[in-house]
Amino acid sequence: MSMALSMANALSGLTAAAKSAETVSANVANVMTEGYGRREVILTSASAGVKVVGIDRIADASLRGDRRLAEAGVANAQTKADSLLRIEKQIGLPDEPGSLPTALASFDLSLIEAASQPGVQSRLEGVLRAAENVATSFNAISDKIQNERMMADQAIGLAVEQINSALEQVEELNSQIFKLNVLNRDTSTLQDNRQRVIDGIAELIPVKEVARDGGRVALFTPTGGVLIDGPAGTLGFSSTGLITPDMTLASGRLSGLTFNGNPVATGTTYSPVAGGRLAALFEIRDEIAPRAQSAVDAVAHNIIERFEDTALNPGPTGLFTDDQLPLGAAPEVGIAGRMSVNSLVDPDDPDGRIWRIRDGVAATSPGPVGDNQTLTAMSEALETSTAVAFGPLTAVARPASGLVGELISFISADRQTTESIATYEGARAETLTIQELEGGVDTDQEMQKLILVEQAYAANARVVQTIDELLQSLLRI
Repeated sequence: MSMALSMANALSGLTAAAKSAETVSANVANVMTEGYGRREVILTSASAGVKVVGIDRIADASLRGDRRLAEAGVANAQTKADSLLRIEKQIGLPDEPGSLPTALASFDLSLIEAASQPGVQSRLEGVLRAAENVATSFNAISDKIQNERMMADQAIGLAVEQINSALEQVEELNSQIFKLNVLNRDTSTLQDNRQRVIDGIAELIPVKEVARDGGRVALFTPTGGVLIDGPAGTLGFSSTGLITPDMTLASGRLSGLTFNGNPVATGTTYSPVAGGRLAALFEIRDEIAPRAQSAVDAVAHNIIERFEDTALNPGPTGLFTDDQLPLGAAPEVGIAGRMSVNSLVDPDDPDGRIWRIRDGVAATSPGPVGDNQTLTAMSEALETSTAVAFGPLTAVARPASGLVGELISFISADRQTTESIATYEGARAETLTIQELEGGVDTDQEMQKLILVEQAYAANARVVQTIDELLQSLLRI
């Protein structure tokens, strides 16, 4: 072998070793970088030594796809569970200060105390304050539910903006990767960036990544929706400022979702966006929160109805009202938010008289101060078993406290179900992430590679040094 050929072989080896060392260094430096794909130098034999063909980015597409679907499931279930937990906390638990069960129990106790001394004004005032606490508790729960809907609506708007921006980034990265591949340039860094962008999309909408020519990718949802396959698609949504209980998607008073201008179903299992955080936000706004509102309304309606009994109050309204009006023939959505104590018993109202709590809301003049018949009847009304007239709660007759307990159980059961799903999906996502990382950068393995690279570099450098010494010897002859 001629010295020229030996020199060429050695120099190509030095080049390959240098590139390999650079790649190992990049792998080790990015061992904790999210979305980083391990690099390997691709070498091939040449007429003189070896040739660096390119850099291969090592990533398991199948594991990555499964991990994305699991993370979308976590985001979906956890988003719903968090919303239900906030509603559940607003209702509260028995003996918890400020809770609905505590307010109802205090009201019942105030009626018993007032019935024992019906002529004591402070006892009647205690009933008024306790009744106001019950109404205020229902109002606060209804407000919390509508707040959850408004928060979900605003979050949908932000999510849509994020998805549209991310899809545009994927389109741009696809174009850059394609151009560099045509020039036979390394695209690993761009692929890392694209993976991180797609991971962000996948939390909001589950996606399946499909390879296209030139290193480009297309994104589809598991139910067949096309997010990007060439030009990026565009989602459309208009946030609503204030949401009231009667506002629904079906009535047209809330915005739906569009894709490239076409309406997209959001409330079905086969929706193009089903499974991620975006779908959960629509479910909270359009299904979960309205269902909770219906349950709370049913209990509020039941309690108002208990005190409209003509045996207690011969007038059109009882101790509790629907915004100072009697119950209508058909229960209206949002009655829990309008529940209020009758102004006729409120001494702060020009027409209000505190003694009407003892003598009946419709009474025109005070009765005997020792008459506790109405107070006792109101206490018994709370203990009487009746069923709710509408809503998702069971049609089992219960006392007022029992209905509140069923309401808590209803919300809690939904929350626990979604939390169980979130836990399962979280464990699955963690397992898949670990498996994905196992195929990533292993620092021990990279250090072993570096030792081999150093040995190869030293061997090729020794060849170059030897040839140089031979040439120097020839020149001295």
